[in-house]
Parts: sequence; structure tokens; C-alpha cells
Amino acid sequence: MIRLDTYLQDYIEKKYGTKLSRSYIERLLMSGGVTYNNEIIKKKGFSFNPDKQVPLLDEEKVQQMIAVYSTGVRQDAEADAWDASEKDIELDERRVARAGDLKPSIIFESDDVLAVNKPPGVLSHPGRGDRGADSMVYQFIKYMRREHRYIPRAGLLHRLDKDTQGVLLFAKNMETYNSIKAQFQQRTLQKYYVARCEFTASLHPKLSKAIEYLRKASLPSLQKYASVPELVKAVTMSQKPIVLDGYIGRKKGTPYMVYQADEREKSNLIGIKPCRSDIYIIAVNETEVDLLFIPHTGRTHQIRAQARFLGAPVKNDPMYGYSNTHTGTLGLTAVSVLFELKGKVQQISLKISEIA
Repeated sequence: MIRLDTYLQDYIEKKYGTKLSRSYIERLLMSGGVTYNNEIIKKKGFSFNPDKQVPLLDEEKVQQMIAVYSTGVRQDAEADAWDASEKDIELDERRVARAGDLKPSIIFESDDVLAVNKPPGVLSHPGRGDRGADSMVYQFIKYMRREHRYIPRAGLLHRLDKDTQGVLLFAKNMETYNSIKAQFQQRTLQKYYVARCEFTASLHPKLSKAIEYLRKASLPSLQKYASVPELVKAVTMSQKPIVLDGYIGRKKGTPYMVYQADEREKSNLIGIKPCRSDIYIIAVNETEVDLLFIPHTGRTHQIRAQARFLGAPVKNDPMYGYSNTHTGTLGLTAVSVLFELKGKVQQISLKISEIA
């Protein structure tokens, strides 16, 4: 015996070359596109013996479902499914109506991907307890309805902290969503962050030694680079990275994440997970040090906690900084994302002038 939804996923992938998600299989069933023993079957949990009899599919409905899945375009403008990554969050039409204008934030758009420069102070996605705050997801929905007259069955591919600005990716169809999301999960997609950090008297020896060595090389300022890809290439080819390959977890009784390099100290933390970043020095002066972070894991507050560990907390960080008073924009910017789509490597970056 085999479940109908499992059978349909495998059968459609083999015959048409597209693996529909379970939600799309369910929609095919609800549309009356599958019959078994001359009866329309709508229950995804229906079981049968494929050696005795197999279901029949409505060819036209299957092709329509594949077209919707691949392009994101639905015939009705009011798509009921809006973000595959946040299925437990209901679409609140009032917040969509109040959402800000996404258009000024867009830095790249194709038939498959939309990338924005998320402003600081705006949520990446709606969540419980956010008291109706605006989010980039609601702005995305509003933009897609207005400009393209549909909501894709796709959406937000990753998140940035509320106060972090920079490159945020959305998928405009499920094929793209599944492809890029898999790269996030498999850690083959590469993200780059620039952290403007405080130069303190408590620098970790790893960072202190690297700064002393590179000061002799007269590092150029951040603004001297023509582009983010040029910046990344220059620093990664001229330096050995400071590698932080340890653990991160929440400090008991607090909301704070703590990075620890020593495995023996893990007992002090809750929800401990491996955590790694490669770090390069971009520029340094008497009060600040600009660092390029290349994270290989995507942990909550990873960069901010690791910057604190290095004794160089991100500038204007109220949670991980040394001072109790912090004003101004958080000095952390997601500057670039490198991924593969349809057999081609694609890099989306901010301009140097857009880095906080």
C-alpha cells in the first residue's frame, strides 16, 4: 500500500520533470484532478495498491498546476497561499494595506528573484507578538499585487535581524524558492556582511595580532573600493582569515546569544549549536575596525555575538555592545549574496555607498 500524495509526487516528477510540493498535490486533488476506480479522490492520505490499480490524472489540470508551481502566476489575483516559508503565519490583509512601499528598496529583480536593501528597523517577516509592525514580507505582497497582479507561492528566502540592513532575497516562484532554499540549507550559498565595530582595549588576541600585522600594510578605507565584489576579492586574497569555529547558545535566564570557542564551556548555554565564520579586516583606525564576515552557519545573532567575543562589538549595538547607551544605525550590513540559479552563478550586492 502507498499513500496517494506520495505516489503522485513521484509519478509527476518522473513523467513531467517537476516535483510538486505536497501543498500543490493537495490542490490538484481538491480540484478533482485525480480519479481512482472511477471515483474522484480528494483525500491526500488515501492509500492503494499500485500493483493492482493506479489512479488516473487529468492531464490539463496537472499541466496547469505545474505552470503555476513553476512561474508562481495564478489565474486569480487574490492568491490564498503567499509564503511557503511561513505557513503558520496567516495573511493579514489590514497589514498588507498599511505596508510600506517596497519599490525604493529594490536593488535587483528578474522573473525568478527579487532582492531588496532592507532598511534598519523593519522586520524581515511578520510574527506573533509584533503588534502589527510592518515587515518586508507584507511590502513584498503589496508590491507583487500592484506590479504583477499576483502573489507567488513562494516568498522570503532568509531573514535579517530587525536592526540589520542589507540584501534580502525573495523568490517569485516555487522552482526558484526550492532551489535557493536548498542552497541555504546545504550551506552552498554564500553571504557576506560588513560589520563596523568598536576598537576597544579588550580586543581578542586573534584580532589584535591580525590588526598589528595589517597596519603595516596601510589598509585602504572601505570607500576606496569600487564595488563589494572587488572588496571581497581584495581582502580574501590578501589575508588569512580569522576563523571562529565554535559554539553559540543562549545565556541562561537572558535573551542574549553567546559565542564560545571552547567546547568545555558549552554547559553554560542553552540550545547550543555549532557556529562558524571566516573574518577579514577591511580597515582600522583609532576608534573603529571594519570587518568582513563570511558566515558558514546561520545562527541567531551569530555575527553580533562573535564580534562581542572578539572584543570589537558592532557599533551601536544595544544588546552586545559595551556601553549602556547606543544611538544610531546598527553597524552591520548584509552586503552581498552569491548563489546558483538555473546553472548560472549569480551575485547580488549593495553599492559601497549603501553600507552603514
